[in-house]
Amino acid sequence: MSPSRRTLPPGHRARWVARRPPETLPPAPLPPAAPRPTPRYAYLPRWGLRQDFVPPAAPRAPATAAWAAATPRVVWIAVAVLLIAAAAELATYLLLMVNRTRLVPGWSALTVDAAALLAGLASWPAVGVAAVTLGCALVEHRRRAYARLATVDPRPAWQVVAGCAVPIVGFFAVPLLLLELLGAQNRIAEHEDGVAAAGPPDVPSDDRRRLFIRWWWAGWVALTIVTVGCAAWRYVGGDLQHVADGVALTIAVDVAAAAFLVVTRVLLDRLAETAVATTEGEGARWVMVT
Repeated sequence: MSPSRRTLPPGHRARWVARRPPETLPPAPLPPAAPRPTPRYAYLPRWGLRQDFVPPAAPRAPATAAWAAATPRVVWIAVAVLLIAAAAELATYLLLMVNRTRLVPGWSALTVDAAALLAGLASWPAVGVAAVTLGCALVEHRRRAYARLATVDPRPAWQVVAGCAVPIVGFFAVPLLLLELLGAQNRIAEHEDGVAAAGPPDVPSDDRRRLFIRWWWAGWVALTIVTVGCAAWRYVGGDLQHVADGVALTIAVDVAAAAFLVVTRVLLDRLAETAVATTEGEGARWVMVT
């Protein structure tokens, strides 16, 4: 810029030049870089050629699953032990009947008594193990049912197993656990799209299953009362007829206990079949045809 000629006298004219501040000047260009070698790889790249697929670790199965899988074998073993005990008691009863009229050999009486004693002692742990495995099977049925509802079983596994294995507690715990499982299966059926709440036609209705559970529980109570009465009868001494009546009552208890185990297995299998039928009905769409 230059000042106006009107403000400066002649001979004193100046020219103004505007310059940028030094800190605002761009940096000086760098000298050209020296030539560099072409980039290369010392090995063959394997991008996308090598993939190491590590399979995810399989979830660890709960301890109750193995016991539940062994339920059929354990139940049948317990039933066989009970029937063997009943057969031994039947042999004892026959010896008592024969002994009314004539003496029996000592070795036969000793053999039969030993067999009855051993079979009777073996029946208790056999029934106890069967009760534990049945409790584990109930745990697995409940776990699958509540998993279908996107939740977890509100009762821990040890509580369910203890409720099935402890005799006195089981009278009140097992029916409640079975009814809770039945309620969970009913909620699963209600959430299925287009499936009736009672399930497919071949699945027992809710009322029939509840009635089955009630009759099963009543049979359990009756069997327990008869077992306690049999033990009290045999504990009280008496004549030969009294002993024979106690042996006959023991035979009835052993056979009834074996039948009760079979019925319990049928009950759990029926609940399991209901769960399977409900699962297979998922995604089915029922259309009413007029």
